[in-house]
Amino acid sequence: MHSAVFMLYDDLARITNTHEWCADPADSQKLQLQNVVVRQLHLTMMRFASGENLIISRPQEAENLPGINTWMSRHSFRAMLFVPMFYQGELVGALGFLGRWVWRWRGLMYG
Repeated sequence: MHSAVFMLYDDLARITNTHEWCADPADSQKLQLQNVVVRQLHLTMMRFASGENLIISRPQEAENLPGINTWMSRHSFRAMLFVPMFYQGELVGALGFLGRWVWRWRGLMYG
């Protein structure tokens, strides 16, 4: 399991991993995920801006999300949950939980 805080900068043009928690320090991605251009994550950012969580239980669910599907395969993630973060009504980032196994969301309450 891997958790991270991603903050948006430059008028929502870039996202940066500002905080990270992982069981194995070798799994850290903080250095690789600095100032990532959001343009390739446009559909995901639109979902976040509307307050929608992003839940992907299996890699196939990311096939229609450009950028996310590439990122998942590059880093061997199979499941992820992202919750958008707002400050004074403005999207400022997202809290992410990422895993290398398929998740089953029994009893998960959100929204």
